[in-house]
Amino acid sequence: FGADLPKIAADWTFDGNGKEIWGEDQPFQKGRGSASYCCLPPPVFADNKLYLLFCFDDAIGARPHKAFLTAINPVNGLAAGKRLLWKTPDITNGTLSPQAAADGLIYLGDKNGGFHCLDAQTGQSVWKLDLKGEHWGGALIADGRIYAGTNRRMFYVLQAGREPKILSEIEMPDAVFAGASAANGTLFVAGNGFLYAVEK
Repeated sequence: FGADLPKIAADWTFDGNGKEIWGEDQPFQKGRGSASYCCLPPPVFADNKLYLLFCFDDAIGARPHKAFLTAINPVNGLAAGKRLLWKTPDITNGTLSPQAAADGLIYLGDKNGGFHCLDAQTGQSVWKLDLKGEHWGGALIADGRIYAGTNRRMFYVLQAGREPKILSEIEMPDAVFAGASAANGTLFVAGNGFLYAVEK
């Protein structure tokens, strides 16, 4: 079956352990305790940039858990070494949270309770809030607000933009690992053993 599948050649690749980031290629380490970076959360494309989050494997990777966010130019035909636009310093205690982009800003949570807002053009920190719980599922941005849950049974509504502001803190029945979603004016929040649908 597999032999019948067409083979698709990649137009380009980008290595989170490669020389564009580190100055020289770092061979990928397999197995427990690996200090190699993986691109586990899905990439996000916005404003003609591709945002990739690289982190240690959460189950068997080296500790402390490390992660960093990059902005990549996805245009074909670039000269070698020119694809990386910026890289953040290590994110405190690492993260597996998918990044979200809107209005020139990037949002993501870390595994130490921090929720970050970064400038999408430079990768520089705009603000950081302490949500006192690990954020895993990725933030939802809708109607100028950010919706994010944590493993500490809390769900937050934040103001999107360059000024940090918590609009609501809602206690949930259990941990929230999945990202919220919205459709037809309804907000859906799934947690460990529950699903809420909230209408305006």
